[in-house]
Amino acid sequence: MKMNKSRIWVSPNARLMGNHLIARLKVRRGYGIAIYLGVDSFYTNFEAVYLWVDQKLAVNQADYLKLETVCSAFIDQLPKEMVGDID
Repeated sequence: MKMNKSRIWVSPNARLMGNHLIARLKVRRGYGIAIYLGVDSFYTNFEAVYLWVDQKLAVNQADYLKLETVCSAFIDQLPKEMVGDID
């Protein structure tokens, strides 16, 4: 699988947590999530997740060190119609 170089810089912790979040919640490639996460809409879904996680960690890292907390906060940002069954 070819990895695309990201246009953004986020902390290594944000990238790692973002990757876990993307995998766990099955975030799809493309566009559309950024608007709900409070980042500019020109970012891809993956970039938007990384930026959102980075912002959360920058504000209060202690609260967002657990994947469960990040998942819950992420889901709360999305409209209910976008949230399907989550493992």
